[in-house]
Amino acid sequence: MYRTRQYRISKNHILYDYCRDICRSSAVLYNRANFILRQYSSSVDSMAGFKPL
Repeated sequence: MYRTRQYRISKNHILYDYCRDICRSSAVLYNRANFILRQYSSSVDSMAGFKPL
């Protein structure tokens, strides 16, 4: 189960640029980690148990 909260920050808010950058960096990091895991699992037979990832 995921527990999330959503906040709407207007573009005029002082923290808007910071929050936008952190969210973008988080998404890039998540995608990069998934890419690395998928590349590794497709090249190593010992990861056969994790193939559904």
